[in-house]
Amino acid sequence: MERRTRRSPDRDIALQLFLASQRTKLGVRALTVADERGTILAGVGEIDESRGEQWVATWELRAGDEPIVVTSWGGKMSYDVGAGVRRILAQRSTNANATMP
Repeated sequence: MERRTRRSPDRDIALQLFLASQRTKLGVRALTVADERGTILAGVGEIDESRGEQWVATWELRAGDEPIVVTSWGGKMSYDVGAGVRRILAQRSTNANATMP
């Protein structure tokens, strides 16, 4: 049975939709995915850095050959977040390679 009700074949939109669903599921203020240079690849929620967020969780993982950092403002993280980000970004590599001559 398909659990995902909102999907997109566009990998960037798919990552946004996935993070939005995980943010709701975890009950956190924001989730972001960044590359090793700190460039935000996707993010949902609002971050008010002036508040000095007390609970921040970060995971470093690899999506294919690329180091990725997933950050949760609210301090909660789950295996599902990491697995989903890897799955979607793996599709990014596959899709990018498929378009090359």
